[in-house]
Amino acid sequence: MPKSARHENRGAQPPLTIKRAHLHLILLIEQLELSAYLEEYRSGFKRFAKKLDETYRPEYDSEIHESEALDYIHESLATLSGSLEPIQASHEIDGIAQVRDILSAADFIVARAGCEPKSEKDVQNAIFEYLRILHPSARREVPISHVTKTFKADIGIDALNLLIEIKFIASPIELRAECPGLFEDMFGYRGDRIWKHFFALVYCTGPFLRQQELEAEFALAECPVDWVPIAAWGKGGRPDIVKPKRLNQRRKQPVASAAPKINLNSGTRNK
Repeated sequence: MPKSARHENRGAQPPLTIKRAHLHLILLIEQLELSAYLEEYRSGFKRFAKKLDETYRPEYDSEIHESEALDYIHESLATLSGSLEPIQASHEIDGIAQVRDILSAADFIVARAGCEPKSEKDVQNAIFEYLRILHPSARREVPISHVTKTFKADIGIDALNLLIEIKFIASPIELRAECPGLFEDMFGYRGDRIWKHFFALVYCTGPFLRQQELEAEFALAECPVDWVPIAAWGKGGRPDIVKPKRLNQRRKQPVASAAPKINLNSGTRNK
């Protein structure tokens, strides 16, 4: 569309502002190592180099002063952003798949950590230390606030908008007891729209649960489709509870001293 009311208006769009925007965009393209796009952008910007202070008034509002140089910078940035979106989406998909592989190898990771887990915290520590190397934005105990309750996810990875919940199961009885709590957490974590991907790792210390059984349980409970269940089992167990010894010692009743026997036949009767 042709520009209307083209004229010079020094100060309407400060040339210094345009130069800064131009340099910032160049630095961004260089950091992304897009040499071909950088050459194309620089070539297109040359036509504005000597008229950075030239502005025009758009047809929809005669009071506004616009700059063709700044328009070109905005258009170039929009083109760059559009081309990066598939790359960013691809990186996110790769990162999510990587997290799934790590959680699926929970038994191996815990064993390599050199610990025999006794609680959920032990498994969390081993998994987190592994994740934080590959994903620096990983953090522990991520709060998700509701009106009456605040949930805390075991691990969150901000760069992937991903949360992880870990359960430690040491017996079939614990498995039955922990499932309702896991389902409650699932719906609680949906209170924050930032988080879009969710994993539930159920670490068992014995063959209490198969992957197919966990997936079937999720389907029966109509869990959200964005939750991925992972069953793993390896070494570990609850610590032995040492019961205090009961004091069964009864107080011994004092034995009464035997009364002296009286031989009734030994006495003599007076006649």
